[in-house]
Amino acid sequence: MAEPVITIRSYGHAPVTLTHRQILYLRAEGKYTRFFLTDNREVLSSYTLKRYNALLPHFWRTSKTYLINPLYVRKYAHRGGIAAQNGYVKLKGGLHFEVARRRVADFPFKYFRAYKS
Repeated sequence: MAEPVITIRSYGHAPVTLTHRQILYLRAEGKYTRFFLTDNREVLSSYTLKRYNALLPHFWRTSKTYLINPLYVRKYAHRGGIAAQNGYVKLKGGLHFEVARRRVADFPFKYFRAYKS
C-alpha cells in the first residue's frame, strides 16, 4: 500500500508533495501554515492550519498554533508545561509543545484512540 501524500501549495511557488512521514509538525502563522520537515526544511503554505487539520486527521492538535505528527512523539506529560495546568508533548530532537489547557483533559485519550485505529 502506498504511503499517503499531501501536496502543499503556496502563492508564487511550485507545489511540494510530501509523505506524512516527512512532516514533523505544522505551525500556524496567521492565514498561512509553515511545515517543518524531518530533513530540517521548512515549507510555507498559503492555507490555514484548520484546513490541514482536516486533511491530516491523525496529526495531533496541541493548541491553536501547532499540529504535530504522532510518529515523532517521544513523551507526553499531563502536567508540567509552562503553566501548571498545561501538559506538554516532547518530539524527536527535544522539541517541546505545550498542550492547551482546554485540550489537556482529553488529549492523550482522544489522539491515542484515533492513532491506534
